[in-house]
This record gives sequence, structure tokens and C-alpha cells, in this order.
Amino acid sequence: GFAGTWSPATINTSAVGTTTYTFTPIDPCATVATMEVTITAQVTPTFTQIGPLCQNSTAPALPAASSNGIAGTWSPATINTATVGTATYTFTPSDPCATTTTMDIVVTTQVTPTFTQIGPLCQNSTAPALPATSNNGFAGTWSPAAINTSTLGTTSYTFTPSDPCATTATMDITISTQVTPTFTQIGPLCQNSTAPALPATSNNGFAGTWSPATINTTTIGTTSYTFTPADPCATTATMDVTISTQATPTFTQIGPLCQNSTAPAFPLTSSNGFAGTWNPATINTAAVGTNTYTFTPTDPCATTATMDITIGTQVTPTFSPIGPLCQNSAAPTLPATSDNGFTGTWNPATINTSTVGTATYTFTPTDPCATTATMDITIGTQVTPTFSPIGQLCQNSVAPVLPNTSDNGFAGTWSPATINTATTGTTTYTFTPTDPCATVTTMDVAVGGAAPNVVVTDPAAVCEPGTVDLTNPNITANSDPGLNYTYWMDAANTVPLPDPNAVGQSGTYYITGTAAGGCASTKSVQVTVKVTKAAPGITYPSVSTSANTSLQLNARDLGIGYTYQWYPPVGINFDDIKNPTFNYNVDTRYTITLTPADGTCPTVDTLLVQIVPDNPILRSSLHVPNAWSPNGDGHNDKLYPLTTNMKELKYFRVYDRWGQLMFETHTLGQGWDGTFRGQPQVMDVYTWTVEADGLDGVHYKQAGNSILMR
Repeated sequence: GFAGTWSPATINTSAVGTTTYTFTPIDPCATVATMEVTITAQVTPTFTQIGPLCQNSTAPALPAASSNGIAGTWSPATINTATVGTATYTFTPSDPCATTTTMDIVVTTQVTPTFTQIGPLCQNSTAPALPATSNNGFAGTWSPAAINTSTLGTTSYTFTPSDPCATTATMDITISTQVTPTFTQIGPLCQNSTAPALPATSNNGFAGTWSPATINTTTIGTTSYTFTPADPCATTATMDVTISTQATPTFTQIGPLCQNSTAPAFPLTSSNGFAGTWNPATINTAAVGTNTYTFTPTDPCATTATMDITIGTQVTPTFSPIGPLCQNSAAPTLPATSDNGFTGTWNPATINTSTVGTATYTFTPTDPCATTATMDITIGTQVTPTFSPIGQLCQNSVAPVLPNTSDNGFAGTWSPATINTATTGTTTYTFTPTDPCATVTTMDVAVGGAAPNVVVTDPAAVCEPGTVDLTNPNITANSDPGLNYTYWMDAANTVPLPDPNAVGQSGTYYITGTAAGGCASTKSVQVTVKVTKAAPGITYPSVSTSANTSLQLNARDLGIGYTYQWYPPVGINFDDIKNPTFNYNVDTRYTITLTPADGTCPTVDTLLVQIVPDNPILRSSLHVPNAWSPNGDGHNDKLYPLTTNMKELKYFRVYDRWGQLMFETHTLGQGWDGTFRGQPQVMDVYTWTVEADGLDGVHYKQAGNSILMR
């Protein structure tokens, strides 16, 4: 209750710090008093940053007080997650000592969980667990919950995150078959030789271990070594290694040699390829007798070998035998040199063929290392020429020429000189040889009735797998009646047609006829067989158009002379041309029959025309069949993507189980026929990959397996 005055008279808040204010009371009964007033700096409220938040997620409440204890209000008062972007929220403190502050909160779109790709895995192998958390931190669950490796092919696994800020994700996991490790064959090896190490890795890249672990060369025989791969995608493999005995070097025998003759040098390599040395190193011809020479090979797989060389006294000249000769024939000259290289003279000096019997001729060599030698030469009686018989000929037919030389090599002349077929009956023809060693001989030739007339009408063409029956009476209906027919592959009638009842290959064949009396037609008559093959049918890529809007359709061109037939004959202006115009309001699947000019073997293709609504939702699709059968029946003969409304095929590739690229195309509707480098491939599972863009903007990138079936 004391009145008074202050000094200073008013509080100054312009400077931070503490100021003392003095109160002087008017009443003398009161003492002077002081008050210290503190001025502090304004404080900025602080907050823990919120977000970023996911669009449309439940937002946390904005805090009513800052982290440093200042209460206040926010504008806007609550967080809005409806719109993607950054929004600024302003905090106004109730304490005047605190400044306003802001917080920028980011709202983002949903995120796709990402994972490290699993596989491909091996069939029936232990599969890894599907990860419970994505690479970018989202937890969730999978469907199916675990990987199944029992079935070959590709399966999609779907991940559903527990965080609403994340979308579902899928992973395609491929299961493939087991592969057998391959190795380069080892051996055969020599007993007790140093064995090579068994390879730790197969030729096709599989590591593993062997049992037994090393090759044992102590025992002769074959041992199986088993390779167990570390990779569960590979099967065990075996290698049989053979241990053989030591080989004996072989040589061409030397000698016998003549005493004191110049000896040949020993061969340094055996006939079967072993190098080595001899002991003694050279052949000694000074003494008559047999000496043993030992060959020691450098190869441990070979044993020592010996050669016994005989040094003899004089060598007997050898000659190829002469004769027997024919009496009074021109005799060959006796050879001046023997077959084993000795020159000399004969006694008698020439061969005498005037007398039948055996005469001895003596050879006296000029070389002292050779002894005299003899040759007995026999002079025999004359030989009868032989001929292949000429069969019965037809009256007035063209007769074969009588041979100028017999089957056993004698030349001569005939009387009569030519065969006469004008008269029926048997005529004797006499052969007089020019060689005095041959006797005169005869041949009887029979002439029968008139030659039959064979007339052939070519059969109609057939389509594979049909065949032509050349025994059909219609083919020889205009020939003489009562003939027996023979069918040939060649005009010379040397190769019979194996099955004239079912000829399945185009070509020219030949027919001869034989009358009841045995007289055959003088020449074969040509018959032409035509067996054609239809081109395989295909399914064209589907086309789309609006209702009642003209669209030109196009069939493929198989060559000149083909006719076209479209079915059903509705919705098109012509059903018998290659490129009719479609104008209709109903989806229509056409079959197109392409018939060649000869009318055989038509090919049937298919084309689907789809009607799209006036305001269509354009959708593309792509599917690859899981099997195909390239057997030429026009159905499922090629493997290719089945597409609808596809803008571009970037590639379609097919691989075998070892990763070899078997086929590739960038053209829609073009596929693999199961051949590689001209050879049909085996039934197996083949892997394909495809990438394409649809007209609706969808991008396709897929992989899978298909089975080649035969």
C-alpha cells in the first residue's frame, strides 16, 4: 500500500539482460525497494520432422507443443495426405517469447517393393526361402508362400506388403531339368604309368569330387570313377578308365642276309611307333649263324623286344611263277632279274610251248650270294571260250550283238556274224577264237513268237503320304492282253522296283511285258509318277477393324498357278481371290484353301478378323504355347508367339537345354520348325524368351519352356 516512484520510470525490453529498477516510496515509514527485470531473446519452437508420408495414408496429429516445450496452434490444423507434393504447416506459439515456425511435409505416391531375382532353380532341388522384406525395406507376405521345385516351368509368386505405401510385386521363378556333367575321356593308360589327375570341373562347368579320388594304374582292367557335382542341378557322371598291359614293339623282319654282305641299318622306331636303341647297335654279317639283337624302348609302356637275324650262305633267287601256258601260244620272256633282286641267265634261254607237259628252266645268278634256282613251266592243252547265254528272242525283234570277246577273255569272230530274228526256231552260231590256246565253240539262240506291245498311261498325281499302284490295270489297259509285267527303276532293266504296289516318290520308272509264250517286250516303257507334298498350313496374325468398314485381307503367295477359296463366303466381296475386301459387322474366322494348278495337295491357312467397338479399348496380348509338333500336318508345326494387336516384335529366341541359340526372329507370325542347321532336333524341353510392344502401350518381356513333340 505504499505509493512512490520508479527509477528508471519504465521497463525497457529492447536489450537482452537484467536491469535493476528502484522504488522510492512517498511515505517516510517505507524504505526504498528494488526489482530486477530480466529481458530474454525470443525462442524458435523445434519439432521432430514428420514424413515423408504415403498418399491417402492416415496422417499423424501435429504436436500441440514443440520439442522445447512451447505450446501453440497450427495452420492448417491437420495434415492432408490426399494430394502428392510438399505442403507447409505454420506453428504460432502462445508464448510471446517464441517465434512462429514452419514444417514442410512431403506426401509421395506408393512404392513398388524390389527383390533380388531368384533362380533359375533345378528340378527337385532345395529352394531358398522367399524374402520377408524387400530390398527397399517393405515387409509382407508371398502367395504361394514357398517355392515349389517339383514341376518344370515358370511360376509367378506375388508379394503383398503390409505397408500401405507399397504396391504388390511379382517374381517369376523358372524350374529347369538336371544336367549331366561331361568330361574328355582319359586313357587307355599303361600299367604302372603316371596317371593324369581327374578334372575338378566338367567340360560344361560343374565342380565336384571323384570316387575313387585318383586313378590307379597298378592293376590291368577297366575301373569306373564316379563324379559327384557340388551343384544340385547336375547329376552324377561316370568315366571308365582302362589300364592295359605294356606293348611289345614290332618290326619288319630283317634277313636272312648273305655272309659278308652290307647289312641294313636297324630302324630307330618300331612299326607300332615306339622309339628306342638296339644292342648290338649294328648287324654283323661276318659269321654265318643266327644272332639276337635287343631293342630297348624309351616309352615305359613298351617292353623290350628282340630280333633274330640269320646270316646265311648264298641266297636263292625267287621268281613269280609263269604259266601254265597254252600249247603253241606266244610264250613270255624269262625275267633277267629275280623278284629279290638277283640278275643272271636262264637255261634253256626261252620257253618252248610246242610240247604239252612240264619243263624245268634253270637260273644262274651273277651274284655269288645267290644260288642257282629253277622254275617248272607247264604247257597245257587249248581252252574253250565261254559266253553268257542269250535268252529267247522275239520274232522280228532287234537282236543283241554277238560278243567279240568271250567271258574268259578270248577274242574271235562268229558265223553267222549276226543273229537273225526273222524266223522262229533255234539257230547255232559258231565262235572261232584268234588265240591258238582256245578252241572253237558254239551258241544256240532261240527265236520265239512276236514281241508283245506294251502301252502305258501315266497315273494321276497323288498327295503325300499317298502312293501310286503301278500294278493297277488302268495303267497298262491299252497293252496286248494276257501279259505278265515287270517293273524297273532304270531303263536298262537292271534294278527291279522294290514295291510297285506302293510307289511313294516322284520319278520315272519302267515297265516290261512278257507274253504267255515267254517272249518279252524289246524295250521297257517309261511311266511317270508324281507324288507331291502340300505346304504346311499357318495361322495368320489376327486383324481388327471397325464394323462395316472396308479392310483388304491378304493370303500368302505360294507360287504361280495357285487358286484361293475363302470360307465362310460371308463378309467379303469375293471368296476365290487372293486379297478380298472385308466389310462386315461380326467377328469372322476364315479358312483359306490354296490349291496348286494340278489340283493336288491343297494347303489350308486360317485368319481371324475381329470387329472392334466404335470407341474400343485397345488391348494387346501375347502367349507362347507350351508344346508344338513339327510333323508337317499343318497344325502346330512351328513354335511362335500368338499375338493380338501387337505393334512390334523386338525378338523371339529359342535355346536348347545347354543354352545354344537354336532360332531367332523379329517378324510376327514367323516361328521355329524344330530344325537346326538343317537337322531335326530331338524331343526335349526348349527355353524361349520374347520381347514385344503392344498397340495399347503394354511392353512384354517373357521367358518360358516349350516341349518339342514328335
